[in-house]
Amino acid sequence: MATEWVDVADNAVKIGLGALITIVGGWITLKLTHCHEIRKDAIAQRLRDIDKKTDRYIDFLSSSQTLMQKYLYESCDPSSKDYTNYMRLHNIVSLTSSPELRIYAFDTQSKVSQFILLRKPNEPEVIDSCRNAARNAVSVLQGAVSAELLQDKAALQDKQHAWWAFWRK
Repeated sequence: MATEWVDVADNAVKIGLGALITIVGGWITLKLTHCHEIRKDAIAQRLRDIDKKTDRYIDFLSSSQTLMQKYLYESCDPSSKDYTNYMRLHNIVSLTSSPELRIYAFDTQSKVSQFILLRKPNEPEVIDSCRNAARNAVSVLQGAVSAELLQDKAALQDKQHAWWAFWRK
């Protein structure tokens, strides 16, 4: 009789420990999977944000170059659709970029506007100096944007996490 009771208790303890091990293993697996999914979603969202930022900068820079080419021999009307669209792009870039890039974007917009709004039956030296200043400003902005985007993408790749650090969050 005593042997049967001990066997029953022994089986109950084994079943209980097996269930406990299964619960803990399942919880750890669930936690690791959940953390991985959150991290994966955050990285995907950050990549979408970087792509959106890249598109904004490309639109602004290409618009700057297009306007300089279009108004190479004639003056731009400040109330024209071209100029208002350009100012809208500049405002979008200014509102959504870092303070350093905001300064470069303003400098680019200022010099491009100065060139395209300049009265063109003017001295060729004045036109050339304004055009060169605008081109240089666009070039500096391109370099700063490229550096920032590369830095953003590199920051995503540097985040290594240990598999066992699931409880740190």
